[in-house]
Amino acid sequence: WNNPFSRTDTHLWGCRCPFCQEKYRQENSEFMPETLNESVNRFKRKSIWDFVAWACREAKQYNPSILTSLCLITDDYFLKSDLPFRLTEIEALDEIGTDPYWGVRVGTELEQYLREEFTQSCLILDRIQTQYHKRVQIWIKNFLVKAGTEEAIQRAVELAARYHITNIMAWSYKGTCYMSKMKSEQPELVWDTLCRAYLGLRKSEQ
Repeated sequence: WNNPFSRTDTHLWGCRCPFCQEKYRQENSEFMPETLNESVNRFKRKSIWDFVAWACREAKQYNPSILTSLCLITDDYFLKSDLPFRLTEIEALDEIGTDPYWGVRVGTELEQYLREEFTQSCLILDRIQTQYHKRVQIWIKNFLVKAGTEEAIQRAVELAARYHITNIMAWSYKGTCYMSKMKSEQPELVWDTLCRAYLGLRKSEQ
């Protein structure tokens, strides 16, 4: 499941349907408040957790050989909380990933992002696979790449490999040249840089 957009860090309610209100009442012995508070946010987080666990179990029951995978947005919940490690408690979840895209950063801001948030993402994934024995994946930015920043793709792939991540994905195909609103400024160079980075990893493994 790539990027579940089930946000818990928002001022928006999300859902107040009769089912959710009754479920909240059963779990908290009170009616759901009309004003959003931390109790409701905890309920939202637990509901998302329960849904992910249920979906993974259902997939395994349908076909035990199915690989279940969850890609988390690289935000503060991923970088600064225990969320990615708690997810390892879901037995039927095989793989946990994230997508540390660097947005429109260039120059020193891009360098800082690779040193900090991107590297921190790699460290978290490495801990998940070594300490909790789950598969991991990381996604490399290949859309809306600004001209002159293509080499960041090479560095990102090398950083991921340095932290023993072997499932290194990229979004999207050929620098996303086929989507006018998401295409990179030089999609052919973006794709060529990614392919060279992958080839470099292949050669280093030989």
